[in-house]
Amino acid sequence: MASREEIERILRTELDRAVLCVHDVRIQYRKILDELAHGSPSSKDIDRLEEAAEIELAARSAMWTALVRFSDFLKKGTIPDNLQENCETGHSATSRKRGLASHG
Repeated sequence: MASREEIERILRTELDRAVLCVHDVRIQYRKILDELAHGSPSSKDIDRLEEAAEIELAARSAMWTALVRFSDFLKKGTIPDNLQENCETGHSATSRKRGLASHG
């Protein structure tokens, strides 16, 4: 069974990876914008830009989810359901939503 420290490490790692992903995706998005700034964009260029924007939005959404999971764990002791089976103590996200705190 995972300890609180292990759960925190997992959630922090998820958040760190999500932040790095957003950073990398933004670099790619800005690179496309810079390329398009020098001329009239074709429909293919517009498609590339729209795809990059969708990827950036998905990356930011994943980062937000990771941040909420990490914050809820630190503030409330809420352990995400996918990590609950590995934990000795805390509250699962499902039981917390139902108002049923499960203590380990």
